[in-house]
Amino acid sequence: MDDRGNDTRQDDAIEKTLAAHDTRSQHAQWLQNIRANLAEIKKGRDISRLRGVFAGIPGIVAGAGPSLEKNAGLLKDVQMKYPIFCCDRAMKRMTAAGVSPQIAVVADASDETVAFFDDIDVSKITLIAPTYSSPAMLRLNWRKKVFYNVTDDVDKGYESAAVNMTERRISAIPGGVVVGNMAMLAAKIAGCAPITFIGNDLSMTEPSEELKNSGKLMESEGKNGEKLYSIPGFLAAFEWLIKFADADPDVKSGRLKLYNSTEGGIMYSDKIEGLPLAEFLLQYKGTNKSLNTLLRSMI
Repeated sequence: MDDRGNDTRQDDAIEKTLAAHDTRSQHAQWLQNIRANLAEIKKGRDISRLRGVFAGIPGIVAGAGPSLEKNAGLLKDVQMKYPIFCCDRAMKRMTAAGVSPQIAVVADASDETVAFFDDIDVSKITLIAPTYSSPAMLRLNWRKKVFYNVTDDVDKGYESAAVNMTERRISAIPGGVVVGNMAMLAAKIAGCAPITFIGNDLSMTEPSEELKNSGKLMESEGKNGEKLYSIPGFLAAFEWLIKFADADPDVKSGRLKLYNSTEGGIMYSDKIEGLPLAEFLLQYKGTNKSLNTLLRSMI
């Protein structure tokens, strides 16, 4: 009961039931996409093939937050030394900054994601994508396609179906809520160490009218006390990342260091040290090896 006499347990049960229904509805669409994608999946690679490809090389996860332009340009002259795992929405803005990421990461089933790569020559880019990706995304002329399934604690039936439909060829990795977390997991599998985030604000200073009217907008606060706005999905993604950092044996032992080089936003925690990108690049020099050659050797 709350202080007004309402049965909050009943409210919680209703919310969980609705969330489970939404999840299963989403998974039905995902399974349809997997079925449509089977031919491409068979031609692609499993994400386990990335294991250790960039062992010990500092990695960068580029998100599409509003601060991305503040430091993305710092990578222009050193981009061949650092594997850049670029989130789908960030690709055009990275290329506009003179940076050509070697890897694009998607985590969405929507056809709308394809527009994020309009006018981009993807023939030189390796795609890392879930098996439930939009079939239109997979029709683009990627250099290579690397696939993953996702684990799901709420709907184990979906997880089992996805693994079986892909003939157990495609490994399942934790669902990280947002594409930035999935990109971090891919960088970790590839052996990158340390890993830092840019453009991972998980918030905005000026929300769209659509968000303002959605009822989902939540006020938050930046590191310097500035007013920011976020949404439940972003907050859940941040919570997931903190829990990951707290539980992952490589992060806990110090074998893998996670940094936040985002120039703004809400992603501040003692679990993920803030480090400006210029300092990250100075402290961690990258590699003189050809990143493309390393990728070709594995996939």
